[in-house]
Amino acid sequence: MSGTIIVPAKGLSRAKSRLGDALPGGARATLAGRLLSHVLSTVRAAAPTLTRLVVTDGDDTAALARALGAEVVRDPGGSLARAVEAGVARAPVELPVLVMMADLPELTVEDVRALLAALDGFDLALAPDPERLGTSALAARAGLVFPIEFGSGESFVRYAAWARARALCVTVLERAGLSRDLDGPDALVRLAASTR
Repeated sequence: MSGTIIVPAKGLSRAKSRLGDALPGGARATLAGRLLSHVLSTVRAAAPTLTRLVVTDGDDTAALARALGAEVVRDPGGSLARAVEAGVARAPVELPVLVMMADLPELTVEDVRALLAALDGFDLALAPDPERLGTSALAARAGLVFPIEFGSGESFVRYAAWARARALCVTVLERAGLSRDLDGPDALVRLAASTR
C-alpha cells in the first residue's frame, strides 16, 4: 500500500526529558535514537512502499532519519500538533496518511500491518495509549482530512468524538506494540524488564 507515515521526533539531545531523573542526557539521546531507528526500520520492513516522513527540529534526528532512508520535514516548533500539521501538509491527500509516535519500543511488523489493514474496512484506525486518552498511532483513509489533536492530552477521546459526529467507520487497535510508548520512568522499568 502506498501512503505516508508521519513520525514526529524531537532533536535527540532534547528528547525523553521526562526520563531526566532516571537517565543522564547522553543516555537519553542514545535511547531516543534507538527508538526512532526501531520505529522507522519496523515500518520499512512492514510496508516498504510507505513514504516515511520524520518531522523534527533537530539536526541530529534529521541526519539519523535520512541515514535510515526517511524524508525529513523541519518542525516549525511550538507543539506536537504543529509538528504533525507540518507532516500532514507534505502528504498527498489522495493517499492514506498515518501518524505514529517515535517512541514505541515494542512495535512489530505485525502491528504496522494491522494498522494498514484496518483501512480496508474503516475510515480511521486509532491506537490509543494504555490510558485510552492519548493516541500513539493513527491511520486515515485516502482523502480523509482529519483534525490535528496530537499533544492535547486527550487526542484519542477527541478523535473518537470527531469521528462519531461525522458517522465515520472507526476501529480501535489495542496492541501493545502500538500503544506502549516510552514516556516516563515506569515505562523505562517495563522496557528493562521485558528485555531481560
